[in-house]
Amino acid sequence: MRQPGITFTPEAKFAYIDKDYDTIGVALRQKLIIRLGPQDAKRTAFSTSMEVSNLSAENMATVCRVQQNRNNVMRQNASISTSLGYLIGDVLRQIGLAANADVSETSSRGQHNVLELFQFPALEAVLISDQIAECDVETLDEDEQPEVHSTFVCDFLDAICVQTDFNAQVSFLPELLKSYIHVSDSPLPMEKPVKKTDRRRYICDKWAVDPKIRFIDRFRWNPPVIDDILRKLQIFDHRTTIPKAFQRALLDPLDQGLAIMLFELLRLVDRKKQQQRC
Repeated sequence: MRQPGITFTPEAKFAYIDKDYDTIGVALRQKLIIRLGPQDAKRTAFSTSMEVSNLSAENMATVCRVQQNRNNVMRQNASISTSLGYLIGDVLRQIGLAANADVSETSSRGQHNVLELFQFPALEAVLISDQIAECDVETLDEDEQPEVHSTFVCDFLDAICVQTDFNAQVSFLPELLKSYIHVSDSPLPMEKPVKKTDRRRYICDKWAVDPKIRFIDRFRWNPPVIDDILRKLQIFDHRTTIPKAFQRALLDPLDQGLAIMLFELLRLVDRKKQQQRC
């Protein structure tokens, strides 16, 4: 991954939450920007020519499947630098992304079998989430479901490259993705999973994710579209699933973390004022 960046901007203000302008609540807007590549990156013209050179040096992120070669085991008493070179450095050298690669450390065969599955160009993804909540409400009614409205726009500056034998090579990815998803619906880490703690209803008002797809080796055409790739990864209702996952895994914890930091900062200022008065 090259030049990644993330920007989170929360905004909360009091607002009327009913049509009769009788009830005052909190209108919360959260904006998340995920960026790969420099901010001044320019769009690359999409070309279908067979003579296009390898763009591996311009990839901003690469997803690989790595398998250790047989009869090639790292020593248990190896140093940290040797361990990192074995686990990470060898893979980066094979895909041409290692900085200051040492040729003497690289065997002709390599220590791992590395297969590039995805190559991502420079991109900027913007997720905006809007939700309204009543003030001083500790519990919700059984039939009450607060709504979370979101817009998700992702601008790709070039095509996403996928493995030619895509269907055969990504069968392990759905289970891997599930392992990163919490069992609990709560955005907070808990020792015991709590079921159905998040009763919000997620509505995606705008979805603009339509990258161009091409194969990594450039020898085959008619690559799958983005919807086919997401279905292969067992992400079916992507307009709801992806914003919901970002909301629970990133936006909620980030908002809570900023709130705690602000609260502790105000406590510190108040404590210093009390000490000065004494």
